[in-house]
Amino acid sequence: MKILLVFPPGAPEVVISAPLGLGYLASVLEQEGHDVKILDASLEKKDLDEVLTEIETYRPDMVGTTVFTPFYPQAKEVVRRVKREFPQIVTVAGGPHVTVLPEKTLRDMEPDYIVVGEGEITLPELVTALESQGNTGDIAGVGSIERGMVRLNSKRDFISNLDDLPFPARHLMKIKEYSPSRWLKK
Repeated sequence: MKILLVFPPGAPEVVISAPLGLGYLASVLEQEGHDVKILDASLEKKDLDEVLTEIETYRPDMVGTTVFTPFYPQAKEVVRRVKREFPQIVTVAGGPHVTVLPEKTLRDMEPDYIVVGEGEITLPELVTALESQGNTGDIAGVGSIERGMVRLNSKRDFISNLDDLPFPARHLMKIKEYSPSRWLKK
């Protein structure tokens, strides 16, 4: 499956660290044989239309966005525009905001799926189920809306041994652009 992981546009320039959460997700997805790309629209100063152009060019099967509360409106617009302009693409939202407010996020943002908590095990399981047209209802940490009703599956336990995870997929990020000195020179 082709998967685009998006850090939404519009984060202030004080954000100087790479989206390592997306890096970890990308690395576990690559380990499973998926074609993954990370787009940090804030770092690259891409607006929503430019994000959609990237999507049109890359042609992913899934677009996942990380949701931090200060950038919720931007993440919501990414999901809404993807669903409107590319209805065949599966949309997934995850991150701290989703984990704290899963039902509200599902109803307001309307992604196809949410990933609650740590996604490094949950997201690959969701991708596998979608590829095989299997049941997503038994995947811990996944939420969706089915026939107008919010469905939140059981919570997933925390990853007990973080050493089991591969290193973040830094090769998919413009890692040198995150240097604090880049921002201090301005």
